[in-house]
Amino acid sequence: MKSPIRMTKYRTLLLATIGFNFSFLIWFSFAPFTGGMAEEFGLDAAEIGILASSAIWMAPFG
Repeated sequence: MKSPIRMTKYRTLLLATIGFNFSFLIWFSFAPFTGGMAEEFGLDAAEIGILASSAIWMAPFG
Protein backbone atom coordinates (compact mmCIF):
# COMPACT_ATOMS: atom_id res chain seq x y z
CA MET A 1 0.00 0.00 0.00
CA LYS A 2 1.39 3.38 -1.01
CA SER A 3 1.56 6.18 1.50
CA PRO A 4 -0.65 9.21 0.75
CA ILE A 5 1.95 11.49 2.38
CA ARG A 6 4.46 10.87 -0.40
CA MET A 7 1.99 11.94 -3.09
CA THR A 8 1.05 15.00 -1.04
CA LYS A 9 4.67 16.16 -0.89
CA TYR A 10 5.10 15.90 -4.64
CA ARG A 11 1.75 17.51 -5.34
CA THR A 12 2.60 20.39 -2.99
CA LEU A 13 5.99 20.83 -4.66
CA LEU A 14 4.37 20.82 -8.09
CA LEU A 15 1.72 23.37 -7.10
CA ALA A 16 4.31 25.62 -5.45
CA THR A 17 6.54 25.45 -8.53
CA ILE A 18 3.65 26.26 -10.86
CA GLY A 19 2.57 29.15 -8.63
CA PHE A 20 6.11 30.52 -8.44
CA ASN A 21 6.55 30.39 -12.21
CA PHE A 22 3.10 31.89 -12.77
CA SER A 23 3.93 34.81 -10.49
CA PHE A 24 7.05 35.57 -12.55
CA LEU A 25 5.04 35.29 -15.75
CA ILE A 26 2.62 37.92 -14.47
CA TRP A 27 5.43 40.08 -13.12
CA PHE A 28 7.33 40.09 -16.43
CA SER A 29 4.11 40.63 -18.38
CA PHE A 30 3.74 43.93 -16.52
CA ALA A 31 6.91 45.42 -18.10
CA PRO A 32 5.56 46.25 -21.59
CA PHE A 33 2.83 48.41 -20.08
CA THR A 34 5.01 50.55 -17.80
CA GLY A 35 5.79 53.17 -20.46
CA GLY A 36 2.15 53.81 -21.24
CA MET A 37 1.19 53.80 -17.58
CA ALA A 38 3.95 56.29 -16.75
CA GLU A 39 2.77 58.64 -19.49
CA GLU A 40 -0.90 58.30 -18.61
CA PHE A 41 -0.45 58.97 -14.89
CA GLY A 42 2.61 61.24 -15.05
CA LEU A 43 4.92 58.88 -13.15
CA ASP A 44 8.70 58.92 -13.19
CA ALA A 45 11.00 55.86 -13.15
CA ALA A 46 11.16 55.69 -9.34
CA GLU A 47 7.39 55.77 -9.00
CA ILE A 48 6.96 53.03 -11.61
CA GLY A 49 9.53 50.98 -9.68
CA ILE A 50 7.52 51.38 -6.49
CA LEU A 51 4.34 50.42 -8.31
CA ALA A 52 5.96 47.33 -9.84
CA SER A 53 7.36 46.13 -6.51
CA SER A 54 4.25 46.82 -4.44
CA ALA A 55 3.02 43.24 -4.83
CA ILE A 56 6.19 42.02 -3.09
CA TRP A 57 5.58 44.34 -0.14
CA MET A 58 1.99 43.20 0.21
CA ALA A 59 2.94 39.53 0.53
CA PRO A 60 2.39 38.17 4.04
CA PHE A 61 5.46 37.44 6.15
CA GLY A 62 6.32 33.83 6.86
